[in-house]
Amino acid sequence: MHLVPTTVLLGLSILSPLVSCSPAQAQLARRDLHPDQAVFMDSGAAAVDDETAVTTIPSRYQSTLLARRLLAQSSVGDLGSVFPANISAGPYWRTPESVASAPIVLPEYIADCERTGDPTLIALAVSTGTKNAKYGDSKNVSITVSWWDEYVRLVGHEPWTKADLPRLALLGHLEELDDDEVEENAVVACFESLHRDARLWRPGSRGSAHSGKWARVRVEEAYWIGGFGDRHYIGWLDIDEWRSVTEDDWKRVRLPGEKL
Repeated sequence: MHLVPTTVLLGLSILSPLVSCSPAQAQLARRDLHPDQAVFMDSGAAAVDDETAVTTIPSRYQSTLLARRLLAQSSVGDLGSVFPANISAGPYWRTPESVASAPIVLPEYIADCERTGDPTLIALAVSTGTKNAKYGDSKNVSITVSWWDEYVRLVGHEPWTKADLPRLALLGHLEELDDDEVEENAVVACFESLHRDARLWRPGSRGSAHSGKWARVRVEEAYWIGGFGDRHYIGWLDIDEWRSVTEDDWKRVRLPGEKL
């Protein structure tokens, strides 16, 4: 099966500098300030003014490091796609005509197996997202990922507001991985390290209920929302910087709630 290129949006999320506050938080007692900001373990970390509790907004590159770490730490994303305009063309869709050209979002397993910032997934032939990506008019899909649930798991409580946790959007297209790429990147072992149950339906699995192919989201653009705009970077990331980030690079930063 050859997957038709599709534009992809990945929404991810994480925080930025050390300890800081927005204008609204500045009105709170100092003990109420958000204690769990992202940490940069190098000289490029933002400095904090103890008198005003205000910190420098992290740079675009620092935000890129955080975004790459979030992708590496993520195992599930919400895959969005757009139905074709002419759904009634065949019974394969079994979909109400009223949703023609409408978007739909469903959860999907992902993994960062290639270390290039292009997430890996299983493109099942039966998947709504795969069908929309292959046969749809716009060829657009999206994956959204956040740090919200993982933050709560790490610290054991809700943040004062999840709105201050970041998101990232990656735009690109789907590409099928050939056998050499699957072997070279140890995709099967990588993916199953996060999703042991996926061995029941992964490509090449004996007795799998559905056919599918290993695929990557080939990232072409990246948009970052680090949190509240007065203390986090919000905007487009540089795709060359995105691809140049190594595992050692993103391991030098920490997301909110992670220990040093």
